[in-house]
Amino acid sequence: MVVAPALGISWIAAEGAGCWRIENGERRRLSSRRKPELPVFVVSQSHRNPALARFLASAPKHEAVSRGSSLKFCLIAEGLADLYPRTGPISEWDSGAGQCVAEQAGAQVLRLPERTRLGYNEKASLINPLFAVIGKTREAARRDWSQIDPSILGTLFERGLDPDEVDVEAARDLRAARHHEDVVVREVV
Repeated sequence: MVVAPALGISWIAAEGAGCWRIENGERRRLSSRRKPELPVFVVSQSHRNPALARFLASAPKHEAVSRGSSLKFCLIAEGLADLYPRTGPISEWDSGAGQCVAEQAGAQVLRLPERTRLGYNEKASLINPLFAVIGKTREAARRDWSQIDPSILGTLFERGLDPDEVDVEAARDLRAARHHEDVVVREVV
Protein backbone atom coordinates (compact mmCIF):
# COMPACT_ATOMS: atom_id res chain seq x y z
CA MET A 1 0.00 0.00 0.00
CA VAL A 2 1.19 3.49 -0.92
CA VAL A 3 -0.71 6.36 0.70
CA ALA A 4 -0.54 10.05 -0.22
CA PRO A 5 -2.58 11.72 2.56
CA ALA A 6 -2.11 15.23 1.13
CA LEU A 7 -3.66 14.04 -2.14
CA GLY A 8 -6.32 11.85 -0.53
CA ILE A 9 -5.24 8.89 -2.67
CA SER A 10 -4.09 5.35 -1.84
CA TRP A 11 -2.77 2.64 -4.11
CA ILE A 12 -3.17 -0.97 -2.96
CA ALA A 13 -1.81 -4.17 -4.44
CA ALA A 14 -1.13 -7.77 -3.55
CA GLU A 15 0.79 -10.34 -5.52
CA GLY A 16 -1.55 -12.19 -7.83
CA ALA A 17 -4.56 -10.07 -6.81
CA GLY A 18 -3.95 -6.91 -8.85
CA CYS A 19 -3.61 -3.22 -8.14
CA TRP A 20 -6.12 -0.44 -7.40
CA ARG A 21 -6.23 3.30 -6.81
CA ILE A 22 -8.62 4.49 -4.09
CA GLU A 23 -9.79 8.11 -4.04
CA ASN A 24 -12.91 9.52 -2.38
CA GLY A 25 -14.05 5.99 -1.57
CA GLU A 26 -13.95 4.98 -5.26
CA ARG A 27 -11.75 2.02 -6.20
CA ARG A 28 -10.34 1.73 -9.74
CA ARG A 29 -8.27 -1.21 -11.04
CA LEU A 30 -4.95 -0.13 -12.55
CA SER A 31 -2.84 -1.27 -15.47
CA SER A 32 0.39 0.24 -16.73
CA ARG A 33 0.50 1.11 -20.42
CA ARG A 34 2.59 0.15 -23.40
CA LYS A 35 5.15 2.75 -24.41
CA PRO A 36 3.48 5.55 -26.37
CA GLU A 37 5.06 7.54 -29.18
CA LEU A 38 6.18 10.22 -26.69
CA PRO A 39 7.08 8.35 -23.49
CA VAL A 40 6.78 10.00 -20.09
CA PHE A 41 9.75 9.62 -17.73
CA VAL A 42 9.10 10.23 -14.05
CA VAL A 43 12.08 11.45 -12.04
CA SER A 44 12.86 12.95 -8.67
CA GLN A 45 13.76 16.61 -8.58
CA SER A 46 15.37 16.35 -5.15
CA HIS A 47 17.66 13.45 -6.06
CA ARG A 48 18.87 14.46 -9.51
CA ASN A 49 22.52 13.73 -10.21
CA PRO A 50 24.91 13.99 -13.19
CA ALA A 51 24.14 10.41 -14.28
CA LEU A 52 20.42 11.17 -14.50
CA ALA A 53 21.06 14.45 -16.31
CA ARG A 54 23.21 12.65 -18.92
CA PHE A 55 20.58 9.95 -19.38
CA LEU A 56 17.75 12.46 -19.83
CA ALA A 57 19.84 14.50 -22.28
CA SER A 58 20.70 11.47 -24.41
CA ALA A 59 17.36 9.62 -24.20
CA PRO A 60 14.94 9.67 -27.12
CA LYS A 61 12.40 12.52 -27.16
CA HIS A 62 10.24 12.28 -24.03
CA GLU A 63 8.25 14.22 -21.48
CA ALA A 64 9.75 14.46 -17.97
CA VAL A 65 7.56 14.70 -14.85
CA SER A 66 8.77 15.02 -11.25
CA ARG A 67 7.14 13.32 -8.28
CA GLY A 68 8.24 12.46 -4.78
CA SER A 69 8.70 9.17 -2.99
CA SER A 70 6.74 6.12 -4.13
CA LEU A 71 4.43 8.24 -6.27
CA LYS A 72 6.82 7.60 -9.18
CA PHE A 73 5.96 3.87 -9.05
CA CYS A 74 2.25 4.76 -8.83
CA LEU A 75 2.33 6.94 -11.96
CA ILE A 76 3.65 3.98 -13.91
CA ALA A 77 1.05 1.67 -12.34
CA GLU A 78 -1.70 4.10 -13.42
CA GLY A 79 -0.41 4.27 -16.98
CA LEU A 80 0.47 7.97 -16.63
CA ALA A 81 4.24 7.41 -17.03
CA ASP A 82 6.43 4.86 -18.78
CA LEU A 83 9.89 4.88 -17.18
CA TYR A 84 11.34 5.70 -13.77
CA PRO A 85 15.15 5.51 -13.92
CA ARG A 86 16.54 5.47 -10.36
CA THR A 87 20.15 6.65 -10.51
CA GLY A 88 20.59 7.67 -6.86
CA PRO A 89 20.34 5.96 -3.50
CA ILE A 90 17.04 4.74 -2.11
CA SER A 91 16.49 2.30 0.74
CA GLU A 92 14.69 -1.01 0.34
CA TRP A 93 11.91 0.16 2.68
CA ASP A 94 11.30 3.14 0.36
CA SER A 95 10.79 1.00 -2.75
CA GLY A 96 9.08 -2.21 -1.58
CA ALA A 97 5.44 -1.05 -1.57
CA GLY A 98 5.88 0.94 -4.77
CA GLN A 99 7.43 -2.07 -6.49
CA CYS A 100 4.45 -4.24 -5.53
CA VAL A 101 2.00 -1.64 -6.86
CA ALA A 102 3.90 -1.22 -10.16
CA GLU A 103 4.42 -4.95 -10.76
CA GLN A 104 0.80 -5.84 -10.04
CA ALA A 105 -0.21 -3.26 -12.66
CA GLY A 106 1.99 -5.03 -15.23
CA ALA A 107 5.23 -3.04 -14.97
CA GLN A 108 8.75 -4.36 -14.43
CA VAL A 109 11.21 -3.21 -11.74
CA LEU A 110 14.70 -4.16 -12.92
CA ARG A 111 18.02 -3.83 -11.14
CA LEU A 112 20.70 -2.36 -13.37
CA PRO A 113 22.90 -3.20 -15.16
CA GLU A 114 21.87 -6.86 -14.67
CA ARG A 115 18.30 -6.29 -15.95
CA THR A 116 16.96 -8.75 -13.39
CA ARG A 117 14.02 -8.26 -11.03
CA LEU A 118 14.87 -5.99 -8.08
CA GLY A 119 15.03 -8.17 -4.97
CA TYR A 120 15.22 -7.53 -1.24
CA ASN A 121 17.40 -8.65 1.67
CA GLU A 122 19.98 -10.04 -0.74
CA LYS A 123 23.00 -8.04 0.47
CA ALA A 124 24.46 -6.48 3.62
CA SER A 125 23.29 -2.94 2.76
CA LEU A 126 19.64 -1.88 2.69
CA ILE A 127 20.42 0.66 -0.07
CA ASN A 128 19.08 -0.51 -3.44
CA PRO A 129 21.29 -0.77 -6.49
CA LEU A 130 20.43 1.31 -9.55
CA PHE A 131 17.09 0.24 -10.99
CA ALA A 132 14.44 1.20 -13.51
CA VAL A 133 10.67 0.82 -13.44
CA ILE A 134 9.29 0.16 -16.92
CA GLY A 135 5.62 0.26 -17.93
CA LYS A 136 3.92 -2.67 -19.61
CA THR A 137 5.88 -4.32 -22.42
CA ARG A 138 5.45 -7.54 -24.34
CA GLU A 139 8.19 -9.02 -22.14
CA ALA A 140 6.38 -7.91 -18.95
CA ALA A 141 3.29 -9.82 -20.03
CA ARG A 142 5.45 -12.96 -20.23
CA ARG A 143 7.23 -12.02 -16.97
CA ASP A 144 10.58 -12.45 -18.73
CA TRP A 145 12.64 -10.26 -16.41
CA SER A 146 15.84 -10.70 -18.41
CA GLN A 147 14.55 -8.95 -21.54
CA ILE A 148 13.53 -5.30 -21.72
CA ASP A 149 12.62 -2.84 -24.44
CA PRO A 150 16.05 -1.57 -25.58
CA SER A 151 14.56 1.61 -27.03
CA ILE A 152 13.63 2.73 -23.50
CA LEU A 153 16.70 1.69 -21.50
CA GLY A 154 19.38 1.41 -24.14
CA THR A 155 20.85 4.80 -23.34
CA LEU A 156 21.27 4.10 -19.62
CA PHE A 157 24.58 2.34 -20.23
CA GLU A 158 25.41 3.10 -23.83
CA ARG A 159 25.68 6.80 -23.12
CA GLY A 160 27.46 7.20 -19.86
CA LEU A 161 25.47 5.99 -16.85
CA ASP A 162 28.04 4.30 -14.69
CA PRO A 163 26.39 1.98 -12.13
CA ASP A 164 29.18 2.85 -9.68
CA GLU A 165 28.38 6.56 -9.97
CA VAL A 166 25.89 6.63 -7.10
CA ASP A 167 25.79 9.92 -5.23
CA VAL A 168 27.71 8.90 -2.08
CA GLU A 169 26.91 12.18 -0.30
CA ALA A 170 23.18 11.62 -0.91
CA ALA A 171 23.49 8.06 0.36
CA ARG A 172 24.98 9.35 3.62
CA ASP A 173 22.20 11.90 3.98
CA LEU A 174 19.39 9.55 2.95
CA ARG A 175 17.74 9.61 6.36
CA ALA A 176 17.88 13.40 6.51
CA ALA A 177 16.42 13.73 3.03
CA ARG A 178 13.11 12.06 3.92
CA HIS A 179 10.47 14.37 2.52
CA HIS A 180 7.60 14.15 0.09
CA GLU A 181 7.15 16.50 -2.83
CA ASP A 182 4.16 17.18 -5.00
CA VAL A 183 4.44 17.86 -8.70
CA VAL A 184 7.25 20.35 -9.09
CA VAL A 185 8.25 20.16 -12.70
CA ARG A 186 6.57 19.15 -15.94
CA GLU A 187 8.62 19.61 -19.05
CA VAL A 188 8.88 18.18 -22.54
CA VAL A 189 12.45 17.31 -23.42
